[in-house]
Amino acid sequence: MRFVILATMDSVASDSIRSAEVLVGCQDLTEEMDFFLSLGFRLESIYPADDPRCALLVGHGLQLSLEKNAKASDVRLRLRVATSSPVKNSELPSSAPRSPGCVAS
Repeated sequence: MRFVILATMDSVASDSIRSAEVLVGCQDLTEEMDFFLSLGFRLESIYPADDPRCALLVGHGLQLSLEKNAKASDVRLRLRVATSSPVKNSELPSSAPRSPGCVAS
C-alpha cells in the first residue's frame, strides 16, 4: 500500500483531521463497488453522476475511496470475523477483484 501525504505535519494540527480513508484503485468501478457492497459496505457517494469515476464506501469502521484508473498499488483488506461466522475465504465471490483475508477472532 502506498501512502500519499497531502500536507506536512507542520501545517496540519492533528485535532483538525476529521476522517481518514483508504484509496483503492480499480479498472471497473461497478465490479469493485459490487464486491464491497456484498461484504456489507454502504455506498456513501458516487461521482460524477454522468460517468462515475469515484465511489465512497463506508462499513466495518472503514472508509474506502474507490477510484477508477487511480494509480494505487495493491490493497489488502483483512476482515476480522467471529469464529462462528459463515464467511470463509472459499465462500467469497469468485468475481472479487481482490479477495480480502478473513481472520477469525
